[in-house]
Amino acid sequence: GGPFLNCLVCTSYNRCLVDLFQYVMDTEIENIEWQDEEVAWGEFVQMGIVMAAADLSMQRAADAGTWPGRYPPIQSELKGVFSNNSLNHEEWKKWDFVPDGLLVWKAWLQFVAKNAKI
Repeated sequence: GGPFLNCLVCTSYNRCLVDLFQYVMDTEIENIEWQDEEVAWGEFVQMGIVMAAADLSMQRAADAGTWPGRYPPIQSELKGVFSNNSLNHEEWKKWDFVPDGLLVWKAWLQFVAKNAKI
């Protein structure tokens, strides 16, 4: 099928249209092969950790004046706090995401919030 979300990412250094698609993987016949050049490590990460890590990354970019989107950055309801940490470390609190990717993340959060109200 087609994309479930389109978003236009505009920054001072680029402008691109991003389409988001959903793919459901059949783990009985498919597997994931990590690409060394793109993945530092491969491990399941809880959605809450991803959300909180993205929040903290946006907060750091905003504090540094490098956030490429509108201020203040829209964040998840977690606001960078996640207490149910299944990872054995707190490194997720230091993860920084590519600013363009965070703009797509922001658009996805808005999409989820809008569709949750329907």
